[in-house]
Parts: sequence; structure tokens; C-alpha cells
Amino acid sequence: MADAENSVQPADNDDMASELHALQIVQSMRRASYESSHPSSISQSQLSSVVDYLDCVPALPSDTQAGILQTVITSNEKEVIQLRARIHELEAETKHYRSFFSPIRVLPNELLLKIFRLLVPKKLRAPHTLSAPLVLCHVCASWRTLVLGAPVFWTKLEFPMQLKFFEDDFSKHRLHAEKETCRHKALLDFWFSNAASCPLTFVLYTTARTDPSMGYPYYSRDWDFSPIWDSSLSAIAKHSHRFQRLVLELNNISVFRRFLLRSDLAFPLLKELVIRIKALTGDEWDMWTSDRPYNLQAWPVFKDATSLRSTTVELPGGMHFQLQLPFARLIEMDWSETMLPTADFRSKLQVCTSLRKGSFLIGEPEYIYEPLSDDIHASHCSNVIDLTVEFRASSWLQSPQVDPRSLDGLTLPALKRFVLASVRKISCFPWVGESHNLSSQISLHLLHSLTLSRIHISTDDFLAVLELSSNLTDLSFGLSIDQDRFFEFLTHLMPCRPPRLQLANLQRLAFIVASLSEDEESSGEPFSLSIFQSMVESRSTSHDACKPLQSVHLFVRRPWEAWNRSSLTPLLAQLALDVRVSKIRFRTTAVHASFELRDHSSVYEFHKRR
Repeated sequence: MADAENSVQPADNDDMASELHALQIVQSMRRASYESSHPSSISQSQLSSVVDYLDCVPALPSDTQAGILQTVITSNEKEVIQLRARIHELEAETKHYRSFFSPIRVLPNELLLKIFRLLVPKKLRAPHTLSAPLVLCHVCASWRTLVLGAPVFWTKLEFPMQLKFFEDDFSKHRLHAEKETCRHKALLDFWFSNAASCPLTFVLYTTARTDPSMGYPYYSRDWDFSPIWDSSLSAIAKHSHRFQRLVLELNNISVFRRFLLRSDLAFPLLKELVIRIKALTGDEWDMWTSDRPYNLQAWPVFKDATSLRSTTVELPGGMHFQLQLPFARLIEMDWSETMLPTADFRSKLQVCTSLRKGSFLIGEPEYIYEPLSDDIHASHCSNVIDLTVEFRASSWLQSPQVDPRSLDGLTLPALKRFVLASVRKISCFPWVGESHNLSSQISLHLLHSLTLSRIHISTDDFLAVLELSSNLTDLSFGLSIDQDRFFEFLTHLMPCRPPRLQLANLQRLAFIVASLSEDEESSGEPFSLSIFQSMVESRSTSHDACKPLQSVHLFVRRPWEAWNRSSLTPLLAQLALDVRVSKIRFRTTAVHASFELRDHSSVYEFHKRR
């Protein structure tokens, strides 16, 4: 036992010795810290004497004591600043060292770039330092080098950036035009230079996209943005040979007039052009027409864009007459917000010999400067497979009448998707007119999608059209027809082997419940629920007679709200519980009395989604 105690004692002595040594080191460090941090003119005993005295006596320091304390306080504050700086250095150094253990260091650049692409917003947005790709450039030098060396991140740009304002005595927000111009020009050069030789997409908004009346932002016309827009147009001119998609959303045509008049630019890669100009106010029209010969010059800037295939154009008051495009090369035209006279619509179809998809608005635009000929020539549009034609009246017309000649002599042998609508207060366009019958001008058996809204057509003619449209999968309509007869038609078996229902391929159906005028009282029901139920049940499952319905969307106007709540809604709830029809998606939407199908975009998606 004694031997064991003797064997432990040296170890205990060693531990005590090492603890004593450590305590001496700490004390010496404290003395060194004090000596380094406190002025040599003040000793520890002086400071202790002052502190001990003031701790015991409720009095303010004397001048001598205050001098000692103030000297020490100043010294301590300096030391705190130094320590904080040192802590910041140590934290940064530690973070850097820890990054060496990160598995992402050994990821191949190809895989890292794929990850980076997932961070880029799917919807194009204006550049921001907190969104990709700019945010990736601020992580580390290697990431910055990698991102800047990948042109794929720099091929698309939306402009302008979020504008910076300053306050002055006259306005809380005022634009610093010079600084903003330099900032935007620098970003344009930086962005497009990183894209190397890749084709570019450029989106320019001169309007705000937060104003509810416009759907996009609006910038005060009191602010002078022209230097920013000029720098943007200079960039477009400089890189015109690299653009494959160009979007111009404009609210001040005067700023862009010189650009539109240019004929020296080449856009050899441009495939898609979107140009929208906000409708001008009366004063703006007065300014625009005050220099009429100059303002009515042709806009040839895109005339020789040899690769242009798709255009979206929204121009007010006949401005589209000035826009020169390679129409013979166009495959897609979305002119659904540009009002065309009948003759101009027909001339577009004649010159656009490659057109496959078109959306047109026919009417009499305001401020037409050069009326076109009223001659209507026969047109054979053999390539058009997707066509939307809407008729709308100008606001200045008192009794708007649709031009029944608009589709005279027009044949569409390849048409697969068709939208025909009379919009707002204009009279209904006739399916069968004095010199046209659309049933004989369209290859109905090729139609896959059909939308008819406020078209003058009888129930018999409508059912005759559907009887010939055997491949129809999507049908939407807002017509004054006998809807009971329509539902009965969908339950009829055709005389063929094996027997098949009419419209056997129909999968999606949307319609406006039989309409009433706003001042007319509703009585009874707009259609028979029993006939509707029979139709749904007959087309609810897949069998030899037809494909099953996938969705039915009913738009119920205000006069039928009570009927909708008391009768239609309970029936649809009952059908949803029926295992035979539960796979059909039923939907009802209450709408105002003047509702039209174009007011609900999902219906037109039958037509546009493919």
C-alpha cells in the first residue's frame, strides 16, 4: 500500500507544478496586457487607488482622478477597436480554412455549372445583385471566374434595372439621369461581353409593370429617361447582329422614332420580335400628328431581318401601317391587340405565305391616315393550322357593325385550331353570310380545337359543324343556341360500325350557360339538368363509342346565380361522388352578364397551349 501511495505522489506533484506554471503564465499575460494597453504614465497602483476611493465615496472624480480615468477609458476603447478588428480577421481566416473541407471544392466544373443553372430564375427578370448570375460572382474568386467564363448565363437580359432615385426640395423621388445612364450602360457592356458570340435575348420596358391599369410598371413622364433609353438603343444597334429575340415594351414612341426609322441595321439572327406601344392619350396624339410627314414615314429597322419567324405586335391607331417586316417569312403572328381593317387583314394573309399560326383583331382603328382598298380577293392559306380571328369595334363608333366580308373567299384546308369571336358591343359575325360559308371553307374533319364566341349561328348549323368535326378534342363556345339539343347531340350514336358517339374524341368542354340580358328576369332553367347528366354519364368512361371527357367548365352568368346554387352545384357534387364520372373535372365560374370567353384566358388555352 505504501509503495502504491509513493508511486502516485510524484504524479500529483507534477500536476500541481504544471498548474502553478500555467497560473504564472496567465498572470504574466495579464500584466503584459495591462502594460501594453494602459499608458506608461499611469501605474496600476494609481488606477487602483482612484477606483477604490470612488467605489466607497459617493462623489464625482476630481480633476486629477478624471484625467486618470479618461486616459484609461480612451486606451480601453482603442483596444476594443483593435480586438474587434482582430476578431473579424480571425473569423474570415477561420471561414476560409473551413472552406477547404467543403465537398463542393472537388465538384467538376461541368457539374457545378449545372447546379448554377438551377439558380437562374426561370422567368426573365431585371438584373439584381441578389439573384443569379450576379450573386454567384460574389461568393468566391473561383466561382466568379467560372460564371463569367460561361456565356450561357449572359445571353438573356431584361432592362432597365431597378432605378435609383434621390430626394430634393421639390420632389421626394427624382431620377439622377446621368448616374443611372452610366450604371445601365456599364451593365449592358458587361453583360453582353460575357455572352461572347452567343445569340442574345433582350427585353426593354419603358413602362412600369406594377400599375394595375396597365399590367406593368409605369414611369412618370415628368422624369427624363431618354438618356437611359438612348443607351439601350445604342446597345441594340451595336449588337444587332447577335439578337435572336427582341422585346420592346414602349410608352413613349417619340423617344424610339429615330431607332425605328433606321435602315442600316442588320438583324440576321432575329427569330422573334415583340413590339408593344401603349395607347397614346389625346395630347400625345396631337404631338404625334403635329409633324405628320415625318411621323408617317415607314419604319424599316426590321425589314431585312431574314431569320424573323415570329412577331407579336401591339400598335395603336394604325401605326402598324408604318412597320415594315419580312412578312413572307413569318410563321407566327400575334396581332391580337392591333386593330386591322378588313382589307389589311386580308392583305396580310396574302403576303404571309409561310404563316402557320396567326391571331388577328379586325375592326376600324382610330387615326387611320391612308385608307386601303376595299377589294377582297380570294385567299388560299394552305399552311395555316392555328388561327384566331376576333372582331371588335373602335370606341368612336356609335353603332358598331362587323364587316361580313372579312372571311369571304378565304379557304383554310389545313386548319386544326380555330377561334372566332365577336368582342364587346360589335354585332355578331355570321358563320354563314351572303358570300361565305365557313363550313365549306374549313376542313372541319381536321379541327382539334374550336372556340366560338358571340357568333351568329343557328343551333342546326352549329350541330352540323360539330357533326363534321369528328377529331375535335377541345370545344368552347358562348352562343345563343339550344343547349339541350347540344347535350342530346353528344349522346347520339353515329350510324357506323362499331357504333360511336358524336364527337367521340372530345375531352375538354367549356361553355357559357344560356345567356340573358342584364334587365331580363330568369325563369325556369337554362338547360335540362337531366339531359346534361345523361350526356356526362354517357361520356364518363373509355369505351369503343368515345374517349372519356376529362373536364367540363361552365360559366354561369349573373341571372342564373340562384339556379346555379340550388340546382347545378348539388348535381355536380352528386356526379363527383359517382365512381363512373368522378374522373371528370367539373368547374363552375360565376361571371357578370357581359362576360365573354376572351375574358377568361384558360378557355383560350385550349387554343394556345400547343
